[in-house]
Amino acid sequence: MSESAGIAAWIALVPALIGWMLPGWQLARRFDLPAPAVSAFLISACGWFALVLGLQLLGLPLIRPVLLTLWLGAGAAASVWLWKSGSRPAEPSPENPLRPLRADLIWMPAVAVGAVGLAIRAFVDPSHGWDTSFRWDHLARLIVNQGSLDFYPPVTAEHHELYAWCDGIPPLASLLNLWIYLACGSVDPALLAGRTLGEAAVAALAVASLARSLHGRDAVWPSLAVLSACALFSWSLSMGQETGLSAIAVVALVYYLVEYGKVRGAGPAFGAGLAAAVAAISRDYAVAYAATGLVLLALSPGVNVRVLVAYLLPVCTVALPWYVRNWALTGNPLFPNSVFGIFPGEPALDRILAGASAYWSFSAQFSYLPHLFRSLCFVAGACMLGCAGFRLGRQGRTILASVLVLSVGLWAWSAQLTAGGWHYSLRVLAPSVALLAASAGWLGGARPALRHVVAAFLLVLSVDAARRAWLLPVHPAAPPAPYTLQAWRDFRVFSHQLESDPLWRNLTLLAAGETVLVDSPSAHVLIGREGGKACMFFSPAARPCLQTDRSLAEAIFDLRSNGIRLLALSLGDPITDSFVSAHPLLQQLRALPPTYRTGGLTIYDIESVRAESLAR
Repeated sequence: MSESAGIAAWIALVPALIGWMLPGWQLARRFDLPAPAVSAFLISACGWFALVLGLQLLGLPLIRPVLLTLWLGAGAAASVWLWKSGSRPAEPSPENPLRPLRADLIWMPAVAVGAVGLAIRAFVDPSHGWDTSFRWDHLARLIVNQGSLDFYPPVTAEHHELYAWCDGIPPLASLLNLWIYLACGSVDPALLAGRTLGEAAVAALAVASLARSLHGRDAVWPSLAVLSACALFSWSLSMGQETGLSAIAVVALVYYLVEYGKVRGAGPAFGAGLAAAVAAISRDYAVAYAATGLVLLALSPGVNVRVLVAYLLPVCTVALPWYVRNWALTGNPLFPNSVFGIFPGEPALDRILAGASAYWSFSAQFSYLPHLFRSLCFVAGACMLGCAGFRLGRQGRTILASVLVLSVGLWAWSAQLTAGGWHYSLRVLAPSVALLAASAGWLGGARPALRHVVAAFLLVLSVDAARRAWLLPVHPAAPPAPYTLQAWRDFRVFSHQLESDPLWRNLTLLAAGETVLVDSPSAHVLIGREGGKACMFFSPAARPCLQTDRSLAEAIFDLRSNGIRLLALSLGDPITDSFVSAHPLLQQLRALPPTYRTGGLTIYDIESVRAESLAR
């Protein structure tokens, strides 16, 4: 496939998005599910994930002819079934939630500003998240190249040479990228703008549907205006990771649970199950949403076995097989998370996360807390209007509050376990922002004077948010007010310089066909782009230098036997230094004179170290 999208690829993008939604849309209409566009997205997401995973489990190739034929065939079959069943599309409802009334016009400028800002970012700077290049999008590209998912989660040394990080996260985000690449015939990341805009549209529909369910028809456009005024949501959704999917799934879960409380039917319960399944195949910790949804549904009045089965059906048929596969391959269904020691983890990753936790813990960085909360006021302060919705609204208050508390709790737990720090972990709050925006729909029923004042305020905030979303994340101690676009430009220059640095080609040439052991997943990917081989400390090939029952000479001998020639460490980075200090052999190695110091890396030629250790 071509690296750059030609005219044909861009022409194919819109039909590709329609073709992906077709099976879900037909089935959502056939079963008359609430919020059919949202239901269609959830059904297609579950179906596409199940198709790829099913082919992988059967040992069939994940290649373009097979996947496109089967998926488009499924869409055609759904269309024929819909036609033969005698079902017809419902007439457009006069109560269409996105059809603006005259009173809604005051909110629309803020929504328009947010939409335009997101669209520009999607095309100019697609998939901008720091770990998109070595996790989410990198995995999609590997599937295109390998025609398989055998290497994920990585277990063997060969797997770790392909995939940098130690991951078993369910790969729905990567599989959506895979569909676009296969359907358009190009792996140009610019094409992923289609995914970003599609997810943004579905997220808006989900928030509008929940706002209407909570506060009535007048709540739709105020909720979208509040959402547009939150830079945190736009930034989280546009980075091309799982956060947009999580936000859609969580908002849809709450919406369908609230709808079930009104109609007591299996349809909303099934919709809630679809949302729970999408959450669970987007991120491993999002299994907590599926479990919480089940508890909330089970505690609802009038629930019966049929309703619970409708909820559990998509969860068990789509999400559960992934975790069973993880369990079979690694001994841990939530690999690599050990879940408080219940399951086996990955010692090297646990050590890295311990260093990250020590550096970013609330106690270690207590002085940053005021800056963090001040930043939150700038990037997501508008969503606080949703807090009043709990007092003013009655319907779904318990459900909304329960899921919101869970969402904030998951962020607080994950914030200390990421090398990116609090400022990067804020993306995990995207579902919380979306829920509060829906709750802020009460503004539609406020007095006219208050509505006009708030609408003008949200317009100003949305202009600022459209700009500020380009500048996240920043260091927690950075003052949030004087952000300028220069920060974004500087980061872009830095990223391009890092990618084009001749260091990676030089390391590849110096390794002479053997492996470079690195501590950075970005370095792993960049060496791979130069045709070299790299691995991280998670690889079985690197384990000799992490053991405590052997000498440095023995560890060096084993590393060379495993094909590792160079060791490149980012010494001076606090998390890397913490990792090195926890392993005696790495400390001994660090005490030796390095072969090179360049580009922020300290490089050791293992062959030279071996010769020196033998000489001793």
